[in-house]
Amino acid sequence: WSMKKVNLKKLAKKGTKHIFLLHTSFSMHGKKKGISWIKKAHKYGMKVHIWISAFYKNGYVHPCSKKGKFNYKHMNGIIKKVKYYAGFKEVDGIHFDYIRFGGNAYKYKNSVAAVNYFVKTACQSLRSVNPAIVISAALMPEPYDMKYYYAQDYSTMSKQLDIVVPMIYKGNYHES
Repeated sequence: WSMKKVNLKKLAKKGTKHIFLLHTSFSMHGKKKGISWIKKAHKYGMKVHIWISAFYKNGYVHPCSKKGKFNYKHMNGIIKKVKYYAGFKEVDGIHFDYIRFGGNAYKYKNSVAAVNYFVKTACQSLRSVNPAIVISAALMPEPYDMKYYYAQDYSTMSKQLDIVVPMIYKGNYHES
């Protein structure tokens, strides 16, 4: 995928107001071209959010160990990266994906606390760089099993995030 192939004019005509731009677009095309593309999207009335995977990189990176020790090294690396993007005045938001475990959080002591810690720390850090930045996250759509399987606590996470985006899958889990 390339941001060069996105027809912003066509999207604007269809009423698109927000675009999630994968953070790797900057390493693929360079900062200058990335910023230029965001400015072009703004001319069409669209806001651009930088999309980044928090705990997934060629497989899941766990927010804590089985014994409950937080993975500060990884968390701090992601926070450093998103603070960099939040420092671009053209960036409207940061969107976190994979801000969770891969379905096995119950096997890890302090799993929910680790994810909540990351969300709070990341949001506070982003707001210290840009108080107006919009922070969102993709969350799993299983309200009764969120903490157990994914270590996602909607009520706690939503106090820090501006927007929660439930990932609703048609036909997933053999449901209608």
